[in-house]
Amino acid sequence: LMGEGLPLRLGGCIQNVGFNTSYTNYEDGLPVTARLGVATKLNLLKTLEINFDVIPTAEVVWPIDGQMQICVGCEASTELRKYSGDRMMFRAGYKTGRDIMDCMTVGIGFRLANFQIDASGVPVGFAGLNFGGLESNLMLSFALRF
Repeated sequence: LMGEGLPLRLGGCIQNVGFNTSYTNYEDGLPVTARLGVATKLNLLKTLEINFDVIPTAEVVWPIDGQMQICVGCEASTELRKYSGDRMMFRAGYKTGRDIMDCMTVGIGFRLANFQIDASGVPVGFAGLNFGGLESNLMLSFALRF
């Protein structure tokens, strides 16, 4: 969708539509989930003279046999070298429907040529605090484009 100078991206999907998974003597249906999301891209260089692209997002996740969740997040990224495609990204997100400490995440990512690395976690895990047995939570991903 294209608004008045504001490009919007809209996406949706239905996951796990199909046959039941079966084991030796047990058959189980996969959890069917519907998702609908929207995002836009803002360039702060034009408005605040800061060389950051900001991508706010929102998503509704509805498991057919569960509780609906709303997810919101934002990514701010900047080029490391002009016209190189190398970027550094900062991310934050929140998901409703759970305890607040399980729902908030922060992350950082780097894209250099064809390689990308991302790290994310729960903020209290990074602070070294322990609220009711909460353990450190760090997720890493690596991508190589070829």
